[in-house]
Parts: sequence; structure tokens; C-alpha cells
Amino acid sequence: MNRHAFVLLGLSLTVQACQTAQPSLERQSESLIFGEVDQGHPEAVALTRGGHAFCTGTLISPRVVATAAHCVDMLAGDPQVTIFFGTDIEGDGVKIAVQDTVAHPMWTGNLSGGHDVGMLLMEFPIAPEVATPVPLSHFDMSEQIGTAIDRVGFGIYDADTRAQDGKKRSGFTTVTSVPSGGDTFIAGDADLITCQGDSGGPAFMTIEGTTYLAGVHSFGIEGCRSAQNGDTRVELYADDFILPWIQENDG
Repeated sequence: MNRHAFVLLGLSLTVQACQTAQPSLERQSESLIFGEVDQGHPEAVALTRGGHAFCTGTLISPRVVATAAHCVDMLAGDPQVTIFFGTDIEGDGVKIAVQDTVAHPMWTGNLSGGHDVGMLLMEFPIAPEVATPVPLSHFDMSEQIGTAIDRVGFGIYDADTRAQDGKKRSGFTTVTSVPSGGDTFIAGDADLITCQGDSGGPAFMTIEGTTYLAGVHSFGIEGCRSAQNGDTRVELYADDFILPWIQENDG
């Protein structure tokens, strides 16, 4: 099989050698490795600044995009940040400015503290013929080990050269573990590895014919070379954070 590198822009968790304390957290910007250029998934968007995709997100209401809290931090109130709908940020697509942002109130800026989920409010709703929102998962991810996950992201697509072309890529993998006491699940394998630029991007899960947003990509371990790729569990935040904010801002 011809494998194409797919690297996602975002955060990566780097484990230091001979270290017994918490692993250090290092911001990076990469994309899914071994993913395929994706002409579909119109609800998966790029967060862009100056023609560069620095994170990924998912349309969850006509004006609201879900992403990682650390991606919200990276916006830093920059009015030049736009949400891009399309396959290639250098090609055809729709760009909409960001009006407001929110990170989970318990997000500390440190990945080890969890709660790496946030949202962006666009200045106006995307036309339904361009993209439609994806429903949020309420399925307990601790019961989904082995379930297929469809990852989508923009960013670096080659871990060696750090090349980035602004194209959307996707690929399938499976949920491999759900750490006890945390708010993430791990999904990845040697054929699909997240990297910088994938942060905030979707992990889609299809149950009985319906596709749900199950995870928001948060971190990778050992840069872009490990299948230990973590996503914030959407079902833990849907009812008490995500849906109330949508109702308040895009109800």
C-alpha cells in the first residue's frame, strides 16, 4: 500500500529519558503521518493565521467549532485568525473570522491537568451546503476499546522533513486504551500517527450509521513517532460545557 505522510498541527507530549516525574509538555506543529489527502469531511476545519494552519477543529453548530483549549490559547485574541472550510488552505474554500473563544474553565495551560477542550464562535454561520455540524458523542469511551476512529487534521505531513502543505488529511485507527481517572482516550497505530497541526482535530466514531465527534485531539507522545495519541473525551464535556455554551452563543 502506498502510504502518504499525514501530520496534524498542535501539541505533543514528550517523555524525557530517565525521568520519573510528570512528562514534560512541548508545543509542536505537525499533521497526521500516513494519512491520505481528504476531499471529504467538510465539517473538519483548519485554524489559520497568515496562510498557515496551526490547529484543526470541528463544526458542532452553525457558528461553533470545537477545538483544543491549547489551540484557543494559541489564538491569543489575534484578529487575523480565520476558520477555513475546504481541503487545501491555498486552494478554494470558505474563510470565516473568529468572534469569540472559550477554553474549559478548569484548563490550566498544562496538558497534564486535562480539560484540553475549547470552542470558537465564528462571526457568521457557515452555509449548510458547505458543511453541517457533527453531533457530539455521549458514548462512554471506556466501553469503546477496539472501536474504529476516523482522524482528520491539517498540518505537517512528514515527521522527518517537517514539511507542511496546508492540506487536510485523514485516516482510520482504533481506540487502544482509556486511562483510568483521566479525561482522554488513546487511539493510534504504526500506520496513523498524529503530529503538530492535528491538535484540536476530530476523532470521529460511527455507531449504528451515525458519525459522532468522540474526541478532540490533545497530545502525542515522543513527538510524531509514537502511536500513543491522546484525545479529550467529548462525552465528558458535552452536557456541562459544550452544549450550554452553544445554546448561549448560537442557540
